[in-house]
Amino acid sequence: MKLDNDFTLELTEQWRFAPRLKPAEWAERNLSFGYCKSPPVDKFDLKLTPYIREPIDNFALPGALQMTLCFPPQSGKTLVWMAGRLWEIANDPAPGIIVYSNDDMAKDMSTDRMIPLLKSVKQVKQELRAPFAIRKDCYQLAESMTWFTGSGSAASLASRSARTVIADETDKWMPLAKEADPLDLLRHRTKTYSKTKRVIVVCTPTVKTGVVWQEYLKGSMAEWYMPCLECGHFQRPNTQFLQWERDATGDVIENSIHFLCEKCGYKHDEKEKPKMNLQGKWIHKYPKRKAFHRSYHLTALASPFVSWPEIARAKQAASIESSPEKQQDFDNAILAIPFSPRRHITSGLMSTLNKHKTDYEVVDIRDELRGMFMAVDTQDNGFYWTIRAVLANGDKHLINHGFADSFKALTIQWNVEYYGKLPMLGIIDQGGHRTKEVSDWVSAMKHWWKYRGESRISIRQRLSRNDPLLILAKPALYKSDLLYYIYSAIDRTMPGYWYIPANVDDDYCRQMIAISPDMTKRDGHEYEKWISHSKQDHYFDCEKMWLVLYEYAQEQLKHNEWWRPDVRVKVEPKQHVVRKPSVPMFDEYQ
Repeated sequence: MKLDNDFTLELTEQWRFAPRLKPAEWAERNLSFGYCKSPPVDKFDLKLTPYIREPIDNFALPGALQMTLCFPPQSGKTLVWMAGRLWEIANDPAPGIIVYSNDDMAKDMSTDRMIPLLKSVKQVKQELRAPFAIRKDCYQLAESMTWFTGSGSAASLASRSARTVIADETDKWMPLAKEADPLDLLRHRTKTYSKTKRVIVVCTPTVKTGVVWQEYLKGSMAEWYMPCLECGHFQRPNTQFLQWERDATGDVIENSIHFLCEKCGYKHDEKEKPKMNLQGKWIHKYPKRKAFHRSYHLTALASPFVSWPEIARAKQAASIESSPEKQQDFDNAILAIPFSPRRHITSGLMSTLNKHKTDYEVVDIRDELRGMFMAVDTQDNGFYWTIRAVLANGDKHLINHGFADSFKALTIQWNVEYYGKLPMLGIIDQGGHRTKEVSDWVSAMKHWWKYRGESRISIRQRLSRNDPLLILAKPALYKSDLLYYIYSAIDRTMPGYWYIPANVDDDYCRQMIAISPDMTKRDGHEYEKWISHSKQDHYFDCEKMWLVLYEYAQEQLKHNEWWRPDVRVKVEPKQHVVRKPSVPMFDEYQ
């Protein structure tokens, strides 16, 4: 009897102490890049990126998990959620949703990166052979479904329940018209799994108001620290301590680059970076927050995929006299922090504005046209106006602009056709002491609203309770939005780009860059704190009001209300010269 008991006890002990590997160790033992195209390495090896071990292991934590990664490009941030999600599929299966900025990017990520790694997981190899187990937008396994979708699809975000939701490249997501924030929609999908949910946000930050940076600030705010190999002192890999010499032409001398210990002054060569990383550790600024939200920030200095010479040149290029796009590239791609304009940024404003120019003779927008609005800034001697179109993908094109010396002249401009269509909605500021004139004119028109800046309202904008044609809006917010479109959203491949014609006149450009940082204030570089340094900023005010009207139309009007009936009389200007767009007008819609 004793022998039987001993045998039973031995079996019990064997089963009880058969360990389940932590996600990071499991990934190193099981994941292979052999199925990937041109893989950088063969096996999943955390010796290269030891800083992602802790974030990956978070996937096995008991209870609910909220995790945010503020990492630069080429640092392994995507590997964190890929390894964590694959560990879940193999060891702790439950539904998951992975969201990118658009459907195409989501499907490409699934096809090019996730599926090849999934094929290397032994636990699910048999299931992958089943019909329809793998689709471009979904993996359908016995105990786990994983969907890939774009952030612009409200139906996809709102129709599925999941325990794990992964939001990648959140700062590139487009807002949903008449819907909640996409990230909020994702969070709602985890209600069924309230005690075990995983909400993962991964992105390189762009601006302070961006999703990933705001999420990072809500969490434990961990920073990666590396030790000095001489004295053992831990410090953040900050570019402040990356030093180098220059040659006679001002170029970086590569063999002079070193990382300085702030305590003992030891100069680390880049060859020592792997050893420093292996001995590195995460230090959480707010350890108590780890219980509900773990957030991590990393600079490119620690990345094995970004060299110190690259970083030195990027820092040198982002000097205070350089263009805003170079400064933003350094802040975002190297430091992984929101863009902060430098004190002497003014000289670079025009060069950045010029980046938004496009030749309408080459880029034909007629087939994609979805809306066209007019915005007017009232002055004592007349009206500055702009007409801007919005395309199906959210791109915004300046179609025309000018000055009208009377309401009659302004009405003429309102009735000029572009691409076979009349401008459909208009907005004009209340006009100061011309308020009654403006109100009378708007009342006589159709499809027009008045604008008044009102900082005291609790939301971005609303209609006046006393005047249904008056939109009250917080001016600082829309000023900040417009500045973001001009100086931060400079990737033309992303939807929602802000365009101006290649032949736009100098007066428009000068008025647009009249708004610049307030260097008399400590935080004057923040977009909401930028001020006008010239009285001639009327076109900037027009473009700001255009954003107010566009947002109002998206949220309050049906799309068929955006267009005026074609039966209206079309009046060509006679006494006032209008700068025609370079694309010829046509009558396709008539």
